[in-house]
This record gives sequence, C-alpha cells and structure tokens, in this order.
Amino acid sequence: MPGGKKGLLGIDIGTSSLKIAFVEKKGKQIVVKELWEKEFPPDTIVEGEIMDRETIIGFIKEFIDEKKPKTRDVSTFVPANKGIIVKRIKVEKMPIEEAKESIKWNADQYIPYDPSEVSLDVSIVNPDAGENEMEALLVAARNDILTDYISLLKEANLNPYIIDVSILALYNVYEMNYEKKDEVVSLIHIGKNFTHIVYAGKTGPIIYRDVTFGTKELIRMIQDRFGVTSTEAERIIMGKEERKLEDLKDLCSSFSEMVSDTIIKSFAILPGKEKPDRIIISGGGASVPDIEKRVEEKTLVPSEKLNVFNKIDIDEKLLAVGNIDKYNILFPLAIGLSMRGVI
Repeated sequence: MPGGKKGLLGIDIGTSSLKIAFVEKKGKQIVVKELWEKEFPPDTIVEGEIMDRETIIGFIKEFIDEKKPKTRDVSTFVPANKGIIVKRIKVEKMPIEEAKESIKWNADQYIPYDPSEVSLDVSIVNPDAGENEMEALLVAARNDILTDYISLLKEANLNPYIIDVSILALYNVYEMNYEKKDEVVSLIHIGKNFTHIVYAGKTGPIIYRDVTFGTKELIRMIQDRFGVTSTEAERIIMGKEERKLEDLKDLCSSFSEMVSDTIIKSFAILPGKEKPDRIIISGGGASVPDIEKRVEEKTLVPSEKLNVFNKIDIDEKLLAVGNIDKYNILFPLAIGLSMRGVI
C-alpha cells in the first residue's frame, strides 16, 4: 500500500525485541516523537519464525496502554527471508500507470511464485533509464505470510496500514539523512540472525541480499569466553550489562573481520562496479566499537555508521531518557517505517 500524509506507528518486530517509533512532520522537518523498546523472552522469535504470538501481542498492548499513541495505524515489515521478493527491473517506456499495470500483469516473469499467491506493489524509480526504457522496483509478498502479520496486529487492536519490506525502511532513513550523489552506497544492517545488504544509487535501491549472518556470531564468542547465556551475551553487545564491548577488543576485532568478509563477498552481486563508493553500517552490529574502521581497512571502501539523526530531529524528552548512539543502533527500521506516514 502507498504511504500518505498521516501519522503511522512504525513497528519493528525484531528477533530480540519489539521496537516502536512515531514520527511527525513539522513544516518540512521530520521529528521523532516516540521511541519504545521491550526485550522479548528467549525463543519468542527463532530464526525469523514467530514462536510466541501472545507475547508480541501483549507487548504491543502494553505500549498502547503506556504511551496512548495518537494513532493506531501501523507500518510494519515482513522479514525478507519470509517469501519476499524485491527486484529492480527495466521495461519499455510508457505512461507510469500503464507501466505499473504491465509489470503486475507479467509478474510471473520476475518472481518464483504463482502471481495469484502474492500481493504486488510497483514503483517507478527511474522514468528515464534509457532512450526507450524506464526502471521500476517490484515488491512481491506471499499472501499467507502477509495474513499472519496482519492478523497479529489486528489482535493487538492496531490497524495495519502499510506492510513494508525491511530494506526499503532502511533506505527511507538513508535517503532522508544523506544527500543524493552520483555514487553507489552499500547499506549494511546487521541484525541478530540476518544481515541486510542493500546497494543503492541516486535513483533508489539497485539490488539487495539477505545473508544468514549476524550478531549471533559475536554472541556465541562471548558465551564461549565467559560462560554466560545468550541473553546475557546479547545484553553485553547492546550496552545493557556492566561488562562492556570496549573491554573485549579481540572478540570485536574477530567479528569485524567476519563482517568485512561478508561485505566483500557481496561485491559480486553489484552490477557494473567492482565495489561500492561508500559503506554505511547500522543495526546491532554497529554497536561494535570501531567496526566501521575495521571494515574500511579490509574493504578499502570509505565506511561509517548510519546517522539516523543527521537531518531528522528528535524530541528533547527522548534525549532525557536515552542517547543518540543507542537510538541509532536500535531504531533505524522502526523510524523508517513510521516515516512512511509523512513522506
């Protein structure tokens, strides 16, 4: 479904926690008004599969009771490993609405599913890709997966207004905070079980991959070193324990090497270039000290951590109870989802 000029709650149902954001637009400025997180008990979500719906529904209702949001309209995403296809395709130049309908009609050329089993959305991202060509972004999601997420949100007394894709939520945040240049940027979002790799150019996402790699590798290293539980190790990574990552330089270095190798392998999917012009890192993996420096040294590509608040403002009340570094790591996807209501 398309976005609009209405407020939306951005709900990121992650492997480890529920994260909710709400943004508003004041004039031309986007302002983050609400950020809320609650950690899931172990095994609520396993390898992307929701195992305990009732806990998630209960947490959402707790947020509603506590924060009393202005809206119950929601933007969320279905994990890309759950039957989601995102493809950038070229078609013959024609009026935009005709192009959209043509792509949907011929969707079986682009997706490995029966078109009757999926919901489709098409955006024209480059109407002048060539003398007689235009480029479009095709998103297809399996109907059974969508139904599961929609029913969960409705059970939590919410109205699912937009079902998005994580990589597009990430791109929304990048696009809003960074000037468009004639370059290819690699957006690397390192979650617990999966890493989203998005290559984006001046006209939007070019190609993406989801890799079965994430902070779970660092969690295992911490567990082996200290004999702690998975939950305790994850809390160390997120800065929620007395033991700090800054004191585990050898483990952080090993993890950063693994991230760098994963990124380098992904260069092979980038069309027309050997490597991107810039790498921007986000997600839980961005909490690792100096990970951007290690990645830059190994890939020989300028690298940095995503700054969600480069051009987006944040309400002062949120700064009184948290800090920008924490919000940068935890909330880029939730903020990107909520932005769909104001862009």
